[in-house]
Amino acid sequence: ATKQLIPFPTREEIISELKKNLNSEFISTSLPPKEFENFFIIKKLENSYGLLTKQQHEAKIEEHIILQQSLGISVVKSDLTFKDLAGAKKLKEWVAKFKIAEEKGYRSKGIFSVGLPGTGKTFFAQCLSGELNRPLVILNLAFLQAKENPIQELNNIFEYLNNTNSKQLILIDEIEKMVGTGEDPLTGRLMTILSDLYSSAGEYKKLDVLVLATANNLNSILDNQPALLRRGRFDELFFQNTPRTDEVEEYFNLYAKKYKLETALEMYGSTQLIKDIEKEYEEINPQSKNFIYTPSEIATFFKKLDFERLSGETISKDIMKSSIKEIVPIIKSAQDGVKKIIAQKELFVEI
Repeated sequence: ATKQLIPFPTREEIISELKKNLNSEFISTSLPPKEFENFFIIKKLENSYGLLTKQQHEAKIEEHIILQQSLGISVVKSDLTFKDLAGAKKLKEWVAKFKIAEEKGYRSKGIFSVGLPGTGKTFFAQCLSGELNRPLVILNLAFLQAKENPIQELNNIFEYLNNTNSKQLILIDEIEKMVGTGEDPLTGRLMTILSDLYSSAGEYKKLDVLVLATANNLNSILDNQPALLRRGRFDELFFQNTPRTDEVEEYFNLYAKKYKLETALEMYGSTQLIKDIEKEYEEINPQSKNFIYTPSEIATFFKKLDFERLSGETISKDIMKSSIKEIVPIIKSAQDGVKKIIAQKELFVEI
């Protein structure tokens, strides 16, 4: 049969073509999936543009677009950095040290972040992506579970990333909703990959990723997959709490600026506004040194004021006071669940 040159094939195109013609030739910016490697004689050609072809580079196509197309999962290029993130002092300190250590050859397996809903775990991932200038690869295990061969899909993702010659940040968001029982093979395979990262016995020798896993509640993990949290799979374990009382004003100033409500905040007085919110909910706050609102609820408070203003209202103290009553914190609406989550913070570095 006549040889054909197939440019940048997907896994499905490789299968289809090999069924028709074993003499086909392929050109790609990555190696073939491991399941097909015995079908190929591999010749490596020089490429000056990393993941991109010359045409893609000249067309100014961005790397995260190629990653998303190749992996079949969501990949984000974030414009957010730590300038968009209030608080999170311990996390920011760790990242600053990581940047210095990385220049000297250090590789981190990643970090695990647990905390109350709305404390900014996913938002932190977006800011970290921009801060490190790494594309954010969103690894949704539930999405992979729905595939015909989820373990092969997971292997394909890591094999592709292993051959990119570039750095990525992998986000496994709300991992407690995705992990199965101790018998679940996909979770087991993921734990093996995380354990073997950067070890001499690891499969993916060229991989350069930082993994960030988040969870709202550890109960299902502790019940079904406690080994997921052992040191060696993640280098750092962080607990993202509501803001400490001494850093709350930073959040208020950030969101007032975002929604162009600096004048309204100045009119009410940020210190007074914080006191009035604390007073409204002080009887149900389980943490005396922490503010009652999560960062998400602070953002929602200012977004509501922005809505009122854009709908024609003049922002007054009365409107701001009524908004305090309307933005009910999760610490009140889900008291029992919140207390269980807060009880887990002793296992982590609190930020």
